[in-house]
Amino acid sequence: MRTFFEYLYRSGRVPAAALARAQVAQLRSLPSLLEIAESRGLLSPEELLRVIMLQEEKEVSFAQACRELGLYSAGLEETFRAELDAARVPLAELLASDASLPAGLITELLAGFRRGDALPPVAEAPAPAFSSPAPAPTFVDEAPAAPAAEGMLGEGIRATWGLLELLHSAPESETALALEAMHAFHRLKGTVRFEGPVNAERWADFGEQVFRLGTELKTKPNAELANAGRDALRAIAAEATPGAPALEAGRKEALVHLLKNLRQEFETRKNRKGESA
Repeated sequence: MRTFFEYLYRSGRVPAAALARAQVAQLRSLPSLLEIAESRGLLSPEELLRVIMLQEEKEVSFAQACRELGLYSAGLEETFRAELDAARVPLAELLASDASLPAGLITELLAGFRRGDALPPVAEAPAPAFSSPAPAPTFVDEAPAAPAAEGMLGEGIRATWGLLELLHSAPESETALALEAMHAFHRLKGTVRFEGPVNAERWADFGEQVFRLGTELKTKPNAELANAGRDALRAIAAEATPGAPALEAGRKEALVHLLKNLRQEFETRKNRKGESA
């Protein structure tokens, strides 16, 4: 079992909505790289201004701008990681304070995780093709993993990916996770606006719109929305991280067509409501 989050998920004893709330709250506890650099005095005010100006000029992340200006170092990266680790509120602490969970449950599960207690695997729902007329992705990852990115963007992508993993196998009656995914993409959009390029912000906005319409319409399976969200995260990471693999053209087309399909459904439903009023 790789992480406590996965252990809790596979235990089947912690509701997906509670896990989603805790992971989102954990992400909110983290400062941005700019906040860390300014509060710790890692860069001078003049250097910070140069970094911010280069970010705006070249539409790159904070870390990439530091590299291009010769300000990034192994020591700086180590400090960033240490500060993020120190600021991160433990998942167990967040869940233990959740009044919707039985008292002592998280303490019991944490002890089992530390002992290495085995849990039965959770069956993954098959990944459906997009129901929109767009071309479906031509392959399915055997072991899907969150795409890599730096700083707050990387933290946001990993947290959002965790929500989508839960959503992928969630029953269709579970709507809280899709709503949390919408909020997660909204926060990613703000992070990308500050740390990454415009094209990455576009894909974050795409993810937010897909889940906003998906939660309102409730016509797409959770697994389909989760797959779309995963590809949106891959597209964000590809735009924001130099050398990262690009999302395949066919998958991009499927994402664009899915959003178009959702918008059409939304407009059709709105027009029908107007006619019946």
